[in-house]
Amino acid sequence: MIFDIANIIIYNTHREVADLFSNKEDIKVGARSSGFKISDKYSAWFPSSFGAKEWKNEFIDDIILEYTNPTSKGEPHIYKDTYRLVFRSDEPGKYYFIGVYKKISANKKITVYHRVADKFDSDIITMIRTRNNI
Repeated sequence: MIFDIANIIIYNTHREVADLFSNKEDIKVGARSSGFKISDKYSAWFPSSFGAKEWKNEFIDDIILEYTNPTSKGEPHIYKDTYRLVFRSDEPGKYYFIGVYKKISANKKITVYHRVADKFDSDIITMIRTRNNI
C-alpha cells in the first residue's frame, strides 16, 4: 500500500495501520503506546492535536513541534529510528497519514520534526522521496 498525504484515509486503531505493512507479523503494537517500530529505520507515530498533561503537539506546515512538560514524570517519546511515519489525530480514535518526518532538533522541553516525504510504500518499507529538501 502507498500512504500518500494527497489521499486522506481515516484509520481507527494503531493495529489497523500496522496490518498494512508487509512485515505486520513482526510489528508489536502496545495498548497505550504512541507508536510502534516498523524497522530499524522507520517507526509509526500517532501524535494528537488535542490535550494531554505530559506533552503537546503543534503542527505547522511541514514541521511538528512536540513540547514535553518539564514537570512530567513520563519520558519524551524517543525512538531510535531515523524516520517517522506520522498519523495525526484531531479526535480520539481517528488517524490519518501526514507524511514521513525526521527529527531535526531536540532538548528536554521540545523536539522538532520536519517532513521529508509525502508518500511511503508499506509493501517494500521505504519512503518515496518527493521533496527536494531532504
